[in-house]
Order: sequence, then structure tokens, then C-alpha cells
Amino acid sequence: MPHYANKPRLWMLLSAVLFAVAIIFVQFYLAWICLIPLFYALDGRKGRQAFADGALFGLVAGALLCYWMPGVVAQFTGGSMLFGIAAYLVALLFTALYFGILILLLVTLKKGLGQGWAQALLAATVWICGEWILSTFKGMPWFGFHTGNMLSRDLYAIQFAALGGVLLMSFFVVLVNFLAAHFIRTEQWKRLALPALLILAYQLAGYGIYYRFTEKEKGNSTVPFSVALLCENTPPDVKWDQANGDFMARQMLALNARMTALKPDIAVWTESAVPWTYSPDDPFVKEVIKTSSPLGITHIIGINTDYKDEVVFNSAYCLQPDGKVAGRYDKRFLLALVERPLGTYALPFLSTDGFYAREGEEALPLPTNKGKAGVLICNEATVDDAAIDLIHNGATFLVNISNDGWFSGIPYLVNQHFYNARLRAVEVRKDMAVNSNMGISGKVDASGQVEQLPAYSGGYVSKVLLNGNNFTTFYSDFKPWIICLAWIGLVFFIAKRLFHHTKTAHEKTATFLSASG
Repeated sequence: MPHYANKPRLWMLLSAVLFAVAIIFVQFYLAWICLIPLFYALDGRKGRQAFADGALFGLVAGALLCYWMPGVVAQFTGGSMLFGIAAYLVALLFTALYFGILILLLVTLKKGLGQGWAQALLAATVWICGEWILSTFKGMPWFGFHTGNMLSRDLYAIQFAALGGVLLMSFFVVLVNFLAAHFIRTEQWKRLALPALLILAYQLAGYGIYYRFTEKEKGNSTVPFSVALLCENTPPDVKWDQANGDFMARQMLALNARMTALKPDIAVWTESAVPWTYSPDDPFVKEVIKTSSPLGITHIIGINTDYKDEVVFNSAYCLQPDGKVAGRYDKRFLLALVERPLGTYALPFLSTDGFYAREGEEALPLPTNKGKAGVLICNEATVDDAAIDLIHNGATFLVNISNDGWFSGIPYLVNQHFYNARLRAVEVRKDMAVNSNMGISGKVDASGQVEQLPAYSGGYVSKVLLNGNNFTTFYSDFKPWIICLAWIGLVFFIAKRLFHHTKTAHEKTATFLSASG
């Protein structure tokens, strides 16, 4: 073996870089090899050494995955780079601790297991249990670095989301990487064909799932209906004040006029497109309805709702053609530190403007004349429960409205937002219209097919066609059982490790007593 084969830290550094790059650029091919150096280098590591290795991996990966934090947080807080650097350092500490504990657990539990498949299954199980813990931080999507996200650009690879969500995709990726690392470490070169065959089988199965669903979809979807996306593409720090309020209002009404020319069934605006709280006598909303009402157009529009004092709901209203409110959805999964404090602390942007948001209490779809629209507001596209709860309450299609303006200059975050929306659409098999201010807008079909709109520098209106359906998926129906199965697997490996430890201790005691006698 080359001399550098005995330098595990170098392999871990390489793996951390590959892991981060695969997530940042949503690299399908890199996904299947990015963790090989990490697992290769873990052979013979134990205890504090294993924790230090994992922490190093997490520190390097976190440094790349969270590179955007200083600039974005500084912009969000009004130019305070101190907050940005502090947030970055906290994120690095978190990723180091997370991967340190993850690798320590993996190395500890694999003692006493057979080589190859048993250890590969252990690695995949430990990894997705860790990712499930990450997914519980629903208000912190910046820690959602799921390994399965690397596959979300590929149409066939993403199909497994309908069976087991992104965690099932992560399971396959880790399993393949560990097996490949094992065969390389033991110099079983011919057996490297096995991970390659697993990838091929995964893709072929994905094609089969895709083909079966599209055939089912042909006869069980509603008649297509048109949805117009009105995107203002306005920087989020631009305010509707005396200086530019009239100009911005004219721009928005011009978009509304362009929308009516397309004669859609439903018009979808972005998150907080109207940057004040809703009132039935709002002159701007009345003017919007006045233009579109003769064509029978329904509006889904982002407007905040007063709660009390300095607290609002981040809401989406469904306005009938006559302007009456058909329904309202309040964002349920708020951004920690941004829309709501984490404990007693929050980043000082919204607080200086004098308000915070309050979590919505119900996952109620909005009733339209084309079916029930399940609305995901901004980062809710990263939360699988947000979509699952909506379809359980009868949503027949989905809408994701957001404002990506704060990080529009960070392609990584903009792309992740859109590909997370794609995952949600496949997980619950619902067509989704995506409308993001200064982000990526378009349509994601229930099958995973994407119709991405081109990037525009100014405001625009575009039309997409959606189909409603009443499908549910294995994942949406049985997600709790899938998670339980993963944890049962982890408990099994822990019990096996304890049994092995106890057996070894008894054998040592018996040997000692025999020698003493």
C-alpha cells in the first residue's frame, strides 16, 4: 500500500471536502464515493481518537457548508459582521460535535460485528438516526445536510422519497460508500463490482417506481388547471415607505395586470408580497381584485396577519374572485433566531422593526375552485411534516411561496431550497407550484419532473399547469413506522455490542481463573 494510506486524517479531510461539495452542488455521482475515504480511514480507530476524527470531519465539512453565514447574517442584521462570525463559529462547533459523536458511536458499535455487510448496515443505520435528529431542528434548515439530498437532482434516484423520504436515500448512499471502503481496505478489488451493482439496481428500481406512478397518474389526476406566478424580484430590505411606496405599488399592480392577460385559474404571489397586515378594506388588495375579478381568478397571496401587540402570523390568504377570504394558512415552522427567538435571543433585524412572528396552529389547506391548496411558506419546503400534514387534511396540490432575497447571491442556498421543494413533491406525490422572490420559481410535478423558470432580473409573471390528485404515499402514511424501524435497528446493534462486550469479559475471566488454577 502507498505510504499515504496510513494517514487517516488526510483521508478524512478529503472525505469532508467531497461530502460538502456533493451537498452544495447536488452531485449525484459524487454522492456514491464521497464517504469512502472517511470509512476507509476509520479502520482501527477507537475512543477519543474516533471522536477527534469525526469532529475534524465535521469541522471541515461545516466550514464549507456554512461558508455563507457571515455575509448573509451580517446583511440580515444591518451590516453587523460580528453576528455573522458568531453564527458561523456556533455552526462549526455544532457540526464538529455532531459528527464527532456520530463517528464515535459507529466505531464503538462495530466492534464484534462481522466484516462487510453487517458493518455497512450499522453505518447506514447510525447515519440516518443522526440525520433524523437533525431533521427535528425544523426551524434551522441550515443544519439539514442530509446525505440523500445529493441525489435530489436525479429524476430516478429521487423516486425513493415516496417510500422512505430523504432518509431512505441517505441509507442507500451510506451503505454503498461503506461497502466500497471495506472492499478497498481489504483489497478485494473484484468485489467492488457489488457497490456498483447496488447503484445500478437502485437506479433501475427508481425508474420502475417512476414509470409505475406516471401510469397510475394518467387516469387518476384532475383536469389540468393554470397557475400564474407573480414574482416581484424585489430586495427584501427595500421598504414600502413614503420614498418608494407609490412606485412599488405601481409595479405590483402592473404585475397583476400582466397576470390577468394570461387568464389563469389561480394567481400565486410570493411570501409577504404585501408587506403589511391584512385588512378587508385594504385599498391595494381591492385594486388587485378589481382587475382580476371579471376573469374569475382566485388569488393565493402572502400577507401578514395581526395577532397581538408586536406579534404577527406569517400568512397566506386565499381570496375568491369577489375578494372574499376563502381561507388562511399561517406558517407553522418558523425560522429560529429570525422569525421567533431561540429562548430569549433573536437576531436583531425583525426586533428592531418591532415585531416577531407566531407559529400557526393548524395545517389547513386553502380551498380553491380547483381543489385544496397546501401552502408551504419559505423554509417549510425543508420540513417533510409540513407537506405530510397538509395532504392528510385533504390538500390536492401544493404551493411553496418564499422570499430568497436575503441569500439570493448564494447559489447553494437557492438551489437547496428548490431541490427540497422537489423532495416534498415526490414524498407526497403532489404537483407543486414554487414562487420565490429572487430565488428559483417553477413547477415540480408529482412524479419529480421539474419545469424551472429562467432567472429574471426584474419582476415577472409566468404560467404553469398543475394537476390535483388524492394520492397518498407509503412515506406519508407510514413515516413514524419507518423512523421507528431505524431506531429499532440501532437498539439491536447496541444490544449486540453489549452482548459481545459481556461475552468477552466472561471469556477473559474464565481464562484468568483457569490460568490461576
